[in-house]
Amino acid sequence: MASASYTLQAEITAKARAIRHLIGEQKALADQTARYEAELKLDLERYRAVRAPVATGGSIPSGDRFPDVSSYQPRVDLAAVSADSEIKIGQLIVLKATEGTGYTDGNLVSRWRGASGLFPHRGAYHFLHMNESGAAQAEYFLNELHRASDDGNGPKTQDIVICDAEVSDGESPATVAQCVAEFGAYLLGHCPAVRWLYTGGPFATENGIKLAAFHGHWLPAYIADPRPYFVFGTPIAWQYSDGIDGPTPHAVEGIGPCDMSIIL
Repeated sequence: MASASYTLQAEITAKARAIRHLIGEQKALADQTARYEAELKLDLERYRAVRAPVATGGSIPSGDRFPDVSSYQPRVDLAAVSADSEIKIGQLIVLKATEGTGYTDGNLVSRWRGASGLFPHRGAYHFLHMNESGAAQAEYFLNELHRASDDGNGPKTQDIVICDAEVSDGESPATVAQCVAEFGAYLLGHCPAVRWLYTGGPFATENGIKLAAFHGHWLPAYIADPRPYFVFGTPIAWQYSDGIDGPTPHAVEGIGPCDMSIIL
């Protein structure tokens, strides 16, 4: 199947993503003042973070943390990650799986299989593009996870399948909301795993995205207090750092600096 034209996740800079999570895509693209204010907020948080020693738990509340990785992290030692008890890693790791209807992360098979014996829970995410069918993307995502599984049966009930919705690809809010809903509905009908929606609070609001088909919201916001971005109530998890911005700790054994989250 030919893929529609879009910008891949890896082509969006870390800073651009961090800003969009705080002010939404529309303001990030059109409002220079809002972008500047968001950058200042991120810079202030980075200053605070470097003053919070990792040895004492970093600068966020204690809780089960987990990393998420993609081909951007070419070297991942899954055994070392699972053993990093200092910052309470070991229950979950999230892996990038797919994007659109034609891209699969080159490390998916080895990491998905490798994580099964080391972590009680595995997560896999799909970076959603709004100019392709949500159902078609969900089908592609699950097919690739079936292919990556040792037994060919795909995600289990203890696994987590995740829709990453953070770019509109120039589509209208109605189209964005419909694409997310279609993706979630397909997962609901075809997969026994837990379903999460990863999206920034402002992006969800500006596009009218609903949580209906998902068990919980995974919120990205690289600041000390994420509560202003709780658009669906308390999220199931909070991505507090991208390895650069946000509270500490920014890194985990076996990976180094990476996206870091905490279960709320």
